[in-house]
Amino acid sequence: MKLKHRLSNYGYIFLILAILVVVGGIATYTSPTPNPGHGGDAILIRINQIGEEKPLQQAIDEGNFVTSFENLVVLGAGIAHMTGEGHVICKQISFHPWSSGEVIPIGVLYYPPNIGYDWGHWNVYFKEVNKHVGTAIVCIDSGGDWSGTVGAEHVAYVIYGKT
Repeated sequence: MKLKHRLSNYGYIFLILAILVVVGGIATYTSPTPNPGHGGDAILIRINQIGEEKPLQQAIDEGNFVTSFENLVVLGAGIAHMTGEGHVICKQISFHPWSSGEVIPIGVLYYPPNIGYDWGHWNVYFKEVNKHVGTAIVCIDSGGDWSGTVGAEHVAYVIYGKT
């Protein structure tokens, strides 16, 4: 009889622990927890020609993107070999001068096939675009994530003139 009574006490303890685990699991699952990156309602982008950050939808609404290649003239294209020290590396490039309208520089990071590796996440941007002279400065920026000697990175670029 004592043995039966002990087993029922263990049964109650087990039942209470099971209830606590289930209630704790439900409370944990439904409680508000921080969720970085998944609750955003906008994507911020940097507009190279303007140099400011704005939400993607706003940039689309304001016409900051090339939506058609009609009326575009290639003013220059090339590959800039980015070399130097630090987390921001810049190089001057040139293109045909343009006075008929807006100039649109586009650039992407490029690694030659014989390199075969990526030394991090670089952002490509242009500054000091002088359409009348035909010069600009193309830069890569690691955002401070990496700093050191750069030599494998290249920027493939095209400079468009819009009429």
